[in-house]
Amino acid sequence: MSSKMTAALILTDPMIRRFRISGSAGTLSGLTFVVKDNLAVAGHPSGAGNPIWLEKSGIARAHAQPVAALLDAGADCLGKAHMDELAFSVSGENAWYGTLDNPAAPGRIVGGSSSGSAHAVASGLCDLALGTDTGGSVRVPAAYCGLYGFRPSAKIGRQGLEANGQPSSESSGQGSSGADSSSDSRRQVPDLVPLAPSFDTIGWFARDWRTFDRAGQVLLPLLAPSPPAQLQKAGEPGARENEGGALVVRLLVPEDYLSLHDQGPEIGARLERLLDSGANGPEAARRVEFDVVRVPSFGDWLLEQCPSLGPFASADLETRRESLRGASPGGSAEKVRLLRPSGSAAARDVMRAVQGAEIWATLKYFVEENGWEGLGSDLHDRMAWARTCALPEKATEVALGREAMAEAQAALGRLLHSQSDDVTPSLAGGGRSRPPGASLLVLPATAASPPERGTTTTNEDFRRRTFELTALAGLARCPQVVFPLPEVDLDSNDATERDSNQPLAASFLGAHGCDWLLLEAVTSLAKSHFKMP
Repeated sequence: MSSKMTAALILTDPMIRRFRISGSAGTLSGLTFVVKDNLAVAGHPSGAGNPIWLEKSGIARAHAQPVAALLDAGADCLGKAHMDELAFSVSGENAWYGTLDNPAAPGRIVGGSSSGSAHAVASGLCDLALGTDTGGSVRVPAAYCGLYGFRPSAKIGRQGLEANGQPSSESSGQGSSGADSSSDSRRQVPDLVPLAPSFDTIGWFARDWRTFDRAGQVLLPLLAPSPPAQLQKAGEPGARENEGGALVVRLLVPEDYLSLHDQGPEIGARLERLLDSGANGPEAARRVEFDVVRVPSFGDWLLEQCPSLGPFASADLETRRESLRGASPGGSAEKVRLLRPSGSAAARDVMRAVQGAEIWATLKYFVEENGWEGLGSDLHDRMAWARTCALPEKATEVALGREAMAEAQAALGRLLHSQSDDVTPSLAGGGRSRPPGASLLVLPATAASPPERGTTTTNEDFRRRTFELTALAGLARCPQVVFPLPEVDLDSNDATERDSNQPLAASFLGAHGCDWLLLEAVTSLAKSHFKMP
């Protein structure tokens, strides 16, 4: 099979294999779900978006833990969904199998790499879906398709699911090389076909907040360090209640990150209406009280708190200055942006450096075994770049990147867990908010609404800005939820969660380990004004 033959093919079916596995009786009875084709489903192979991988894949003997959890809770599995090749993309385009059209924005991409999972939910084929997220592979398609999407704190390391920093005792034992670690002639199949183990995790999609929450009650015990009882009784780290018993959550809205989206002002306006509508909603619905703080430059704070980001910011600044020589940027604001260090760009470049090295370490055996022709035509350049990240001369850069990741997790933990407002003045230009409980960052989910098909590879600026927005969660192992922002009048009786126009989304990011608080906050916000569609 030639990948060039199918590069422009428009896929109409998000499923690569259809079957039905009935769930047990439970809290999710009556719901259906699909599984991304890099997650194990007993009795089936995992193709990971590549026909050669599919041909050589073993048959899974057991379900991945999140698949088993959904089945045990009563949901029925309808099959395995298409995905970007080897999960190494966020576009939703696959040179071997084709490109799905966006059900929420026809003529535009779905986003990836969990493209089939998002399409299946957005088109109504199923109620929810499992995907994986390394650099944005749940968050980007959720935003493009107008869905709720959750990237949890847990990672899928080389030894399996790690929610509490420890590998699962139920992991399959297959390392990143893909080699069989047992004497059994049948290859062992892991829960997840890995890409970059320090960043890989499993998330989910849903069309409405109620289904999203129901799935979270089942999945977060696997994917988050804290049980729900902690949130309900004593609260997660930094949680605080007001006199009425509602959780108090400070929302930090970084203006510099908002500007990374083509429609940043519109996101800000919709978010403001969303929060105003929630504040005026029924008292019974407001389990969370929000305190909004505008942050002029979160990137500057990030550089101050994470010294190891400095060299990455300097290298990025030099690259941008070089691009200005002989060029004429639009206005003075654009020149200022291009000529000052960027914390968001430095975080992106840390993610790229460490991920690139891990991707090559994980997948080089596949390239060596099958040759470059075993990769889709559009993956050649990305894999060649990953190989350069693993060169010996890049080892210092990768090690520095790992130090920056640890600093980012610690800094965001201090900020977002803070019980006082001592941290706030430096972020909010000297202003003070009332004493907060835990905090969440509010960011655009992507750099733009879904692009037209076939344009993502030619727009490097768009890709760079998208990864500036997705990098923080991966670097600091933070949970992040994509929250669709409808254009309708939220105060009207017609307000629903689906926007008939082009999808636009915000995202909420919490400190590592605060997955339950994050889920409670976003579902409370949705519940306060959205009626069920």
